[in-house]
Amino acid sequence: MIELHEFNKYLSIQGFTDVRIPNINTFFTRIRTEIEPNPIQVLDASFVAGEKHLLFAVLNALNAFEQGHNISESLEVEVLLYASGQRQIRKAIERLGLKPATSEIAVVVIAATKDAVKGSEAKVAGIVPGKREDNVLRLQEGKAKRLMEAFDITDTELEVASENRETLWEALEGIIIERSALLAINR
Repeated sequence: MIELHEFNKYLSIQGFTDVRIPNINTFFTRIRTEIEPNPIQVLDASFVAGEKHLLFAVLNALNAFEQGHNISESLEVEVLLYASGQRQIRKAIERLGLKPATSEIAVVVIAATKDAVKGSEAKVAGIVPGKREDNVLRLQEGKAKRLMEAFDITDTELEVASENRETLWEALEGIIIERSALLAINR
């Protein structure tokens, strides 16, 4: 659980593996109904560059709503847009949305209180047909290559960015966070 002081909110980011979702629409309807009124977003974890990637997507989405610069009408969709670095919902879903073959997911819940976010975490664990494993959010070799392709990051760009960071993973995560933040600038 992360406290977002500037927004008086709490954030939960959970990872799950071995997920099998036979009907994505039914799954989304159920999880949103169970977690209501808390905003929830479920993403394909194989395109998440780490917990920080999702944290910054949430911060940018909350900031967009606070300043009236939001692209979408819901906070959940705004989180998806920032996490994907896309202005178009369709493209954001193509990049980070759940697909029938998705087996690793990231679940983001935003709540007004600690108790609400903790209660949501417990409900999510009971709904997601998989095993809780936050490591699916972390970068690894195969995942890094997928992310570079999905976010159009070149080897040269990564090499240059890594000069200012300790590891290539931190550089990649930083580039993806920067791409997401560009949505706020390119309005």
